[in-house]
Amino acid sequence: MPLGQTLSSAAQGAVFGLFPILWIVVNALWVYRMTVRTRHFDILRRSFGRLSDDPRMQALVVAFCFGALLEALAGFGAPVAICSVMLVALGFEPVRAAVVALVANTAPVAFGAMGTPVVTLAQVTGLPLDDVASVVGRQTPLLALVMPLVLVGLVDGRRGLRETWVPAVACGVAFAVAQFAASNFVSAQLADIGAALAGAGALVAVPHARVPANEAVRASVLTGHGVRSWTTRRACAAHQPSWEDERHRPRYHDWPFVNHPLTLERACCSGHRWLR
Repeated sequence: MPLGQTLSSAAQGAVFGLFPILWIVVNALWVYRMTVRTRHFDILRRSFGRLSDDPRMQALVVAFCFGALLEALAGFGAPVAICSVMLVALGFEPVRAAVVALVANTAPVAFGAMGTPVVTLAQVTGLPLDDVASVVGRQTPLLALVMPLVLVGLVDGRRGLRETWVPAVACGVAFAVAQFAASNFVSAQLADIGAALAGAGALVAVPHARVPANEAVRASVLTGHGVRSWTTRRACAAHQPSWEDERHRPRYHDWPFVNHPLTLERACCSGHRWLR
């Protein structure tokens, strides 16, 4: 390849890596840090826990539905990292939480980060974006149909499949239908957003998803980390008044500009109003 084309392709790749890929990731992490600092992330995590105390349903809601929404809006590893932490906080062991989050990310990844993979493929090949999105949107829903069943099997094996196959099938069908319809008739950028909301709505609508889990299921799936984390939060709340003193306040170490003190504090003040 001539030197001019080499430099041009390298510059184009660097610019595309900064905008929109890195731009989406930095902004997603910034919003995530803002929700953590305003403690709205804990409210969201507890809301998922209140939907059902069954860890198999929690895996579908957090890893599959909420993970697909994060994949649509951020992508690039952010859904796996955030959903794994949420599952561990709900009581999953770390390795199982990571595996469930990774496997759940299989279905929405083709349209992740506002359809960046599909948009890039259309630009590289020169094909129309609608044609590429339609073809991809006819293949990935087939995977989404069985993915909730796979997740339930990973969490609780055959017993999970036998007891929770109804909400798993309903979630997979709703996700697949919404992803197919959005990618073929609406927009590739909205495929995962609509699919995640449809899958979560199907889980809420199915009565089987709200059946309490017996203690045998919770004992075999969970590790008790949820109890320990609850105790830790209570201990932190007890010492919270001392954090008003600058000397005892916890220090945060994060990416540059993602946890910038000035912009983050301003966002926390304004975000406290619109995130409620």
